[in-house]
Amino acid sequence: QTAAGANEAISKSPRTISGHMVGDIQLAASRQPAPAPMQEPRIFVSGVPEELSSATAQAHFEQFGTVNDVFFPVEYGTQIRKGILFVRFGDIHQANAAIEATKATGEIAGYPF
Repeated sequence: QTAAGANEAISKSPRTISGHMVGDIQLAASRQPAPAPMQEPRIFVSGVPEELSSATAQAHFEQFGTVNDVFFPVEYGTQIRKGILFVRFGDIHQANAAIEATKATGEIAGYPF
């Protein structure tokens, strides 16, 4: 829970987590500073069909403003999509417009969710 504790855990050998051997352990560092709260609002969509591509989702949400990122989380071992989607917008008003319009139609570019 402290930097010293993390460094001690990293230096131990053999390296195990819950009794399982692991290869390499490193301290994680952010590649970029975290955005200020609500600077880049993110929306969450569940029930996303497998057929929906990133490009199609991005085109749909760009109707409502600047889309900074479209992200489909995947299952760790299989890399199969989890059926959810995150979209980061330029501002909160754009995100709210996307939520309202998408909820009203129940579709993303013709795909029901």
